[in-house]
Amino acid sequence: MGPAGLGVSAVLLKVDHKTVKRSWSALSGARSAVVRRPVARLHNYDDVTELVRRRVAQTRPRGRITAKRLLPVARAAGYDGSARNFRRVVAEAKVDYHRSRADLSPVASGAG
Repeated sequence: MGPAGLGVSAVLLKVDHKTVKRSWSALSGARSAVVRRPVARLHNYDDVTELVRRRVAQTRPRGRITAKRLLPVARAAGYDGSARNFRRVVAEAKVDYHRSRADLSPVASGAG
């Protein structure tokens, strides 16, 4: 496709002519498509995740413990990330705990 065709296509599609050129090049195979694979990344909370899960499971009643109470324990275990990120770890552990407990709860029968 020539430069005039790119401009006309761009006007019809209401996009920039460079966008049309890039898309056309990718479709025609002029440029090899880059396939990205997800990279396994380590998180700064990986070392304390199991500790948090254990403490959430030990807490009575019903896994109710706050990140504020767990953060000093995690810091002693080597966690050096932010409190906000740690709150996310605790929230995820609580959700997992409650989901695992949901299987054990009695099911109410129909109306009676």
